[in-house]
Amino acid sequence: MNSHLGKWDEVLNTPEKALYLQDEKADTRNQIERSYEKKDFSKKGFKYPLLNTSLVATTGKDVERFLQSQVTCDVSKIEENKTLLTSWCAPNGRVKHLLNIIKLKGVIYLAIPGDLAEKFLSQIRIYVLNSDVVFKDVSESTLIFLTGKSNNHEAKWHLGSVSDTRKNWQSATEVPVAQATGTLFEINQSIPKLNLQLSEKFLPQELNLDTGNGLSFEKGCFPGQEIIARVKYRGNVKRRLRILQSAQPLASPPKAGDIVTNGAGKKIGTVLRVTLKPDALCVVQSVLDISATELCYCNDNSDKLVAINS
Repeated sequence: MNSHLGKWDEVLNTPEKALYLQDEKADTRNQIERSYEKKDFSKKGFKYPLLNTSLVATTGKDVERFLQSQVTCDVSKIEENKTLLTSWCAPNGRVKHLLNIIKLKGVIYLAIPGDLAEKFLSQIRIYVLNSDVVFKDVSESTLIFLTGKSNNHEAKWHLGSVSDTRKNWQSATEVPVAQATGTLFEINQSIPKLNLQLSEKFLPQELNLDTGNGLSFEKGCFPGQEIIARVKYRGNVKRRLRILQSAQPLASPPKAGDIVTNGAGKKIGTVLRVTLKPDALCVVQSVLDISATELCYCNDNSDKLVAINS
């Protein structure tokens, strides 16, 4: 089995495997993807597997009540077979982990980046105490892929066993796209992602969780709520999720955790995610000062970035 693909090695056909293995080499505009793009996935829609994502099943009679006391969203309002991005915060209000919560057939699943799963599980289990709650990593037996129709529509999540995923993936009419294209879609949808380095760096509002249902102030207490609510009611959110784009192709694109500066070299933001467009321009998801002007810089002011939305 290919270690990069994991169980997806049993699902994908040979060209598709090559497509995602090319991503591992950071070649985001390879010939394989160009051949798929000739099919015009902007009309047919696209699909891509969530590689390097861990899926945790939560079971027990106290699960919903326990999660309601921990995460920032209102768990009771998540509909069956729906997915919601939310967060689990430290007492100081900073986001420790971003979680996608999925309710499916009586089980609540938590999807989290694979490199953070072990840390998350070791931390969250401390708070279970006498509650009837069990957390189990089911990533080896349950796979996830996403489908989307255009940049104007939310992606749909598909969960299933390896055998079911093989059938569902093959029957889905959407066109496979590389992870870089999937990342571009997620950036355009304002979907943040944190790595270990960026854990506990941002408030939920700075990741725009308050613009959807990922942050609730009506459901009751959760870790960091007092500080998060104080920021809300004082109208004191100073940074927001923003998309930046390079003015030209970059020889050395920025990386997650890099600093964004203004023309004077003052820090005004932090890079979260980076990918390339077909024209090789670099697209950067950042947490940026709301007062930031149009022009920003990375890599010691050598690379100019233009804010293209807020």
